[in-house]
Amino acid sequence: MYTLESLQQKNLKELKEIGREVNVQPEGDRRLRDNWIDTIAGATLPLLQLLKDSPAEVEPIINK
Repeated sequence: MYTLESLQQKNLKELKEIGREVNVQPEGDRRLRDNWIDTIAGATLPLLQLLKDSPAEVEPIINK
């Protein structure tokens, strides 16, 4: 979803918004951009986002 390079181009306000989107907050000082970048980059994406980003042409698995 977010690359380290794209996160490094964001300002602190934008990083905080992204943090809210992916439901993460840094454990350290929340005033530091690097803490937000590290936390967001290490976050596991929510399942809904993974489904949204997955290819549209996926064949269903049918159990017999």
